[in-house]
Amino acid sequence: MDHPTRLKAIEDYIEKFKKEEGELPTKADVNKHLKKLPEIQYNSKAVTYFLNKKKMKLPSGQGAGVAKDVRTLLKNKEILE
Repeated sequence: MDHPTRLKAIEDYIEKFKKEEGELPTKADVNKHLKKLPEIQYNSKAVTYFLNKKKMKLPSGQGAGVAKDVRTLLKNKEILE
């Protein structure tokens, strides 16, 4: 569960997401990301372990999909005209 590569992947994803989206990902977002990585053996308890170790909390919910979609729409100049 405390595999260094897996914990580093979690940390990198959280930092990247926060930088790109301006907010923290949900736990579901992190789990979805980890499942996509072939070099990381997925373990759903790893995210909880990481959060407890770093004393960090992520927002609850199914994902930031709606907020991301709204930002995409707002960037489209044709919609704003």
